[in-house]
Amino acid sequence: MIKLLKTLLTQPEQLNQMMRRRKPSYWQIYFFTVAIMMIPFMIQMLTVSYSIKNDINQLEEHIPTFEIDKQNYLKLDNDSKKGFVYYSDTFNFIMTEEDQAPVRSDDQLISVEFLKSNVSIKTGIQDFSLKYSEYPELNQQVVKKIMSSLFNNPLIIVTYFTVLSFIVSTVYLFFIQFIYRIVLKAVSTMMGVLISPFAFKRLTIVLSVVPIFICALLNVALPFNFSYLGVGILLFIIGAIRVFLKTKSKTKQ
Repeated sequence: MIKLLKTLLTQPEQLNQMMRRRKPSYWQIYFFTVAIMMIPFMIQMLTVSYSIKNDINQLEEHIPTFEIDKQNYLKLDNDSKKGFVYYSDTFNFIMTEEDQAPVRSDDQLISVEFLKSNVSIKTGIQDFSLKYSEYPELNQQVVKKIMSSLFNNPLIIVTYFTVLSFIVSTVYLFFIQFIYRIVLKAVSTMMGVLISPFAFKRLTIVLSVVPIFICALLNVALPFNFSYLGVGILLFIIGAIRVFLKTKSKTKQ
């Protein structure tokens, strides 16, 4: 893998010879690229996870005392009759004895709303509703206990994020490769370069490594989003033109 990347960067005219070797295989390069894409994704999720943990720790100190009465309705203590609203950068938490939340939640954030007869959880993708009749023992201490247990096992959290980022990156790279192949076909046609079907697929993934690595590195280092389908395509085109020009120059010699 290292030798292939070294050839791509320093001797692109030799890339055609390197491509004839069986190793690294297409899938080895593919999942190597997936691993690169996973890094900024995991860092982002772990950062969000850390922010959620801090917000939950702060929220635990302010959750009002409440209970579920015999009619399965939420009853706040006397000092909290007007309801309770907690806003953060990662989620919203609302408690009220009304049927609807007194304020509108941000659709882009997770929202947990303890309403008169049910708990409503809004994720922005799908909403969930839990009736108090199914959880009559629900109270302040139970909610605090649930919140405290969410981040008790860092290993589970890291494992979950690793698996999730692997799945997302694998599927996303499949789509990226589809777009990059179209771009490579257009560039090779304009430059009069013929590529066999087998080499075409392999060349696309090889030329993808550097643009994706640069975009991933920039996404980690800078507070901007460098898209694999924006900046990445531009870098991919530059890399493809460079390889084709060097190869054609060597052929003429």
